[in-house]
Amino acid sequence: MLVNGAAPTCDARDLSRLAHRAAPSTSLRDLPMPLLQRVLVQSGTGAAPAALSCKELFDALVGPGGALSQPSLAALFLLSRYGPSTALFHVYDEGIQKGLHRGKCSHEAATAG
Repeated sequence: MLVNGAAPTCDARDLSRLAHRAAPSTSLRDLPMPLLQRVLVQSGTGAAPAALSCKELFDALVGPGGALSQPSLAALFLLSRYGPSTALFHVYDEGIQKGLHRGKCSHEAATAG
């Protein structure tokens, strides 16, 4: 719409207000679990501090059914955390092995019977 023959202008405050109305704020914890796990494992060195920041993120990373209990996500975590040249040396780290063992036990329990 033209105002006095010119298009209306918006300043940064107007754009900020529009953006806040258009997109509600979301939390990392609002993501679906598979996507949250992927974000955590790809955050490299940020995964541990994130997991220690709240129980939901901790469970998504190292809890039962967490990212480190799934071999493909554990591998992605190692690559993101240590890089391709040294990730292999960390496969037998205690935390990775515990996570993978939890995943194996829960898979066996789910398929038993």
